Amino acid sequence: MRRSTLLPALAIAFAATLTLGCDSGSDPLVVEEYDDAGLTGAGPNGGKLVDLGGEYQGELVQDVESGLVTVYLLDADGAPAFTDAVDVNVFMTHGDEDVQLTLSAEPEFANADGKYSKFVTSDPFVSEELAHEHDDALLEVNVDGTTVSGPLNAE
Repeated sequence: MRRSTLLPALAIAFAATLTLGCDSGSDPLVVEEYDDAGLTGAGPNGGKLVDLGGEYQGELVQDVESGLVTVYLLDADGAPAFTDAVDVNVFMTHGDEDVQLTLSAEPEFANADGKYSKFVTSDPFVSEELAHEHDDALLEVNVDGTTVSGPLNAE
């Protein structure tokens, strides 16, 4: 099994934060542990991880109070991965209808090549539907011309 370098890197970042000090008004850094395969547990942004075929994973973060839904594209080790896609989609059934929910790229989080890793929506319908944890919900993103996808509610 390949060992992840994410947890040691986070530990070093946490130690650096303690050494350098922090603003007394800010929340302390919270690091949640998850398995090396990235298939279960909380992701680096505190969200739910979604396996997108091994090389990539998505992280779904929902802010229930504001209704903001964010998907982060990550590599297998949990580091940001980038795509030139301007949106990601969630496909599911709502009643008797198939629906497509779209989250758009956040331009201020683009890398130097103009590729994206963070996708958001504040559409209340998207937030409500994702809160229902549909068994058939599927996250899909295009990475370098290849479509990768995975179930949002895998056990």
